[in-house]
Amino acid sequence: MSLPLVELLVVLAMGGVLAAVGVPKFLQADTASMVAESIQEMVRLGYALEAYAVDNGGKYVFDCDSAGWLWYPTDCLSTPVAYISGATDEFCDPFREDLYPLYGYRAMRYRYINYEANREPYWPPSPLPGPFTSNWIGCPSQASVNAGEARYGEWRLSGSGPDTFASPDGDFLAKLILYDPTNGTISEGDIVISRLNHSLYQTGLSSWPECR
Repeated sequence: MSLPLVELLVVLAMGGVLAAVGVPKFLQADTASMVAESIQEMVRLGYALEAYAVDNGGKYVFDCDSAGWLWYPTDCLSTPVAYISGATDEFCDPFREDLYPLYGYRAMRYRYINYEANREPYWPPSPLPGPFTSNWIGCPSQASVNAGEARYGEWRLSGSGPDTFASPDGDFLAKLILYDPTNGTISEGDIVISRLNHSLYQTGLSSWPECR
């Protein structure tokens, strides 16, 4: 026997309420899982950077890849020595939108700054032939490089965070707006791992306890 119209409307209303409550909680849980994934991958990349430096006289890997992409993790971390496994996947930021599908994984990676590489006229570990450096024509001033190195150390990795885009605090090299989950699970800010806080996920808070 079919339900009376009033009862049917009540059932539909209850379903709407449950969806309104359940869907946001599901999305929050999914976002929190992606944040944790981003942190873990950048920490692994940080260990790969440190291992590379041990084998290369204390110099960190260049921040321009073999295709000329500036301020990204480079091929040197995976070849010829595999400092990180599954590098193509582990370079990729789960929050970055695929705005440039023709470029494949390259446009989806975490951002990486080697501050010394933005200061040196030549950088021997460069994967490119010749005296390449990321100190290019659009690069901010050396004051920006100095400010960034003082804040983050020799290198900085950053993920887009739930807002899906880079969040510079006025100057991408010098300072980023930090993702703070207390502002909302999906809120402005980047997830940052750097030489000075490699073992500690940096947010607008001092840390997340579960990431210590």
